[in-house]
Amino acid sequence: MNFAFRTVQFGFMHIWPLLVMAVAATQLPPSALGSVAIIMSVATLFRPLVGMSLGRTTLRYAGEAFAKEGVAGRDAAVGLALRLGIIASVLALVAAVPVMRAVDRFYDLDAGPQTVFYAVAFIYLFGLTEFFDGIYRTVGKFRQLAVSVVVSRIVGLALFAFWLPVYGGVATLVLCLALSELVAVVLLMLGARGLISGPAVWRYNLRSTQSARLLSYAAPVIINAVSVYLYARVMVMIVGLYVPSADTGAFEIAVQISNLPMAVTIICASVMSPVIGRLIHQGEAGLRAANEIASYGAAFTVWVSVMAALYLMIVAPFVLQVWFPQLEALPMVMMIIAPLVAAKAFAQFISGEIAIATGAASTAARITLVFGGVTVGLGFALSPSFGVTGAAFAMLIAHLGAVVATVVILTRKTGLTLTYHLGATVSGGAMIAGACGGVVWALRHDPALAALWGTVAFCAALIAVLVTGWRSDAYIVAPVRDGLRMIYATRTAQSVTGAPVAKAKLDATHTARDMTQAVLDYCRLSAPDAAAFWLDGTGEATAIAWQDHADMVYTLRLLEMLSQTPKETAQSYLNAVADADLYGRIRVCQSGQGAANNAPTAHMTAYVLGAARLVEDATGCALPAHAFEGWDLAQIIDPASNLPRYPKAWSHHIWRVSHWIGGGPSIVLNLSRWGKVDGINVALLERVLTAIETQFLDPHTDRLRPYRSALIQKGFRVAYKIRHDPEIADIGGLVHILWIYHATGRPYRNRAALYDASWFHLRGEVPFMEHAPYCLDFDIIQLMRTAQPTHEAFSPDAVQRAAQFVDDTAAYIRTLPQTGYTLHRLTGALAAMHEAALILGRDHVAPLGVAPVDIIKEAGWL
Repeated sequence: MNFAFRTVQFGFMHIWPLLVMAVAATQLPPSALGSVAIIMSVATLFRPLVGMSLGRTTLRYAGEAFAKEGVAGRDAAVGLALRLGIIASVLALVAAVPVMRAVDRFYDLDAGPQTVFYAVAFIYLFGLTEFFDGIYRTVGKFRQLAVSVVVSRIVGLALFAFWLPVYGGVATLVLCLALSELVAVVLLMLGARGLISGPAVWRYNLRSTQSARLLSYAAPVIINAVSVYLYARVMVMIVGLYVPSADTGAFEIAVQISNLPMAVTIICASVMSPVIGRLIHQGEAGLRAANEIASYGAAFTVWVSVMAALYLMIVAPFVLQVWFPQLEALPMVMMIIAPLVAAKAFAQFISGEIAIATGAASTAARITLVFGGVTVGLGFALSPSFGVTGAAFAMLIAHLGAVVATVVILTRKTGLTLTYHLGATVSGGAMIAGACGGVVWALRHDPALAALWGTVAFCAALIAVLVTGWRSDAYIVAPVRDGLRMIYATRTAQSVTGAPVAKAKLDATHTARDMTQAVLDYCRLSAPDAAAFWLDGTGEATAIAWQDHADMVYTLRLLEMLSQTPKETAQSYLNAVADADLYGRIRVCQSGQGAANNAPTAHMTAYVLGAARLVEDATGCALPAHAFEGWDLAQIIDPASNLPRYPKAWSHHIWRVSHWIGGGPSIVLNLSRWGKVDGINVALLERVLTAIETQFLDPHTDRLRPYRSALIQKGFRVAYKIRHDPEIADIGGLVHILWIYHATGRPYRNRAALYDASWFHLRGEVPFMEHAPYCLDFDIIQLMRTAQPTHEAFSPDAVQRAAQFVDDTAAYIRTLPQTGYTLHRLTGALAAMHEAALILGRDHVAPLGVAPVDIIKEAGWL
């Protein structure tokens, strides 16, 4: 029933702007159409700003909360969003007043104070309706949402019928719009009382970290929504600067007609998005289920949109000639932009609600921002010379580019590989276009007959294709079948995911041996030379990249296979390490190769030495004596300050410079363990760690602060946030120092704050920190384990999350991608599984069948 209620509700909302323009075209003079179009455009652009898009954002935030805590977590997220949204809406109301006055002056609307007042009220209430729309969809109250919207639109139509003929004018029409929206908002607010009655909804206060996280999620959603609305609205506003008011109205009507078929796409995506938002956070099995459901909706919505585009391009121009003879530009504009209906279905499905639910809204926002700029540029380039026709072509070109970019980029970002059944859609569309196109061409000189019989031919051909295809079980109706599957799958998935937490479980047929073999097979695929060296004993150690060497060593240790390495192989690696240029030890290799500018970085040298320690411990082999000769401590540690040397130009890039600030002490750690380099000992390491703690670590949070300008750092974080989460990156940088604390037994200064920060991200990013498990997951889990307050057991939630991570990672490793996932990422994922097993207190990592390893204690780096 949710699909039916959402269809009714969204249908009324989506067709409303077109109905308003149709009423204006029939009840007001043509010169007034431009004013109505501009006011509707401003209202549309303001919609996401009223309530800061927190309604739609709650789809993702509540999905994460549901995956962790069930209904109570979802209710807490919704309660927080409701309170923040209402407060934010007041700010938008205040901003709408000067904006509407400026629009009135800029476009010479001559609206007057009364019209401006009505317009501001309409803009505000229109935005509140959208805010509550997202809230209601999050909690699944589609029925009450549909009733509220339908009643308000009926009231609006009644006001148009009785008031507009009597009083006339733009002011009366806008007043009717405001009163209609007021009815919707009152009904929605009455229904929202039940959403704030439970104890869970008041769990978070407005100044909590949860509030900050929700607002951070909202930022890309606002940008994306404004950019999407800007696509359609900005061209109307640009056209309004250069063409008569009647032509502006004609362009607006054409745009609104082209938007109608998109209602099907948005309805399908919005009904599925809460389900997909929950499934996407439930491991590999959840991702597969989400992809299946999303594919059903994608295939169906593309099919509907292609059929609609054909009608709008072939038949609709004649219909519009009959209905709006006074708007001469309308048929041509409709014909030009009709193909966008089909093209935008691909992008709209994945870039709207699905992108929000899967956490890809920021990527969608960047795409829409870029092509929003393209739209503006083309609009100003073509509209002055070619009027509405130029604007239509500008819109067509810009939007087609946006569609291609959106589909390519978001398919990678969301991890959803959608199946569209394009062959069936194109073949069916060709048959229908041929049938109705022939009729329209024959009757093209009589618009009324062309409109009538063209519509009849289109409908007859469509029915014929569906009936014959369905009866013969032909591929041509596959997208329609997927539409039915979508409705069924959405219902069943909602009931399946009703449990507080659903996890991807390992198939019982997959043994530890199978898992180990999967890892080794991937080693051979991603680093064939290193795998051959360590597994088969073939090849030269000096011919293999240091990172591949270290990745193989760590991986074999985590699989409990390093001790099986032949001594000849192990010694060959250790000899190569002894001969090589390293960070802090630059010399000509015994082989005559190697130079200072080719030496590994601090991070890589720490990784190489860590691997050497593991090889020694596992095989009994040892580094040659000359491995400890030629070390220049001053290249690693500044003797005056006892601080590690690092590139100060990158001091604002916390994660990057941490490879030097942590890598230097790691090198000192392992060299001190060997005890064979003069001046490098435990006392030096303690001085270095004390200097770092005093000068680089925040005294209250222990966050790494190597920079001097807080203002520049804020700017850097804003830019960095475009691609990554700076908070998680901060922790990923800090752990490079704290690893040395853990390896030496030095206590963390702010244990509780570190634990809270790592647990916040571990429970919030499900199943992994990013789209696949890797070293960042290890960073977070290892910090949470080692920062756990002494003598306190892990909470049941933490234990459950650790168990879930092990299962999700094992499921991912079973189906590793052929490309795009490096061996180093796999090593990090394995190490993270070991850390999670240590949190669980288990004596083995179940999927691997090995004892858990504290890799930092053993190697001092990863």
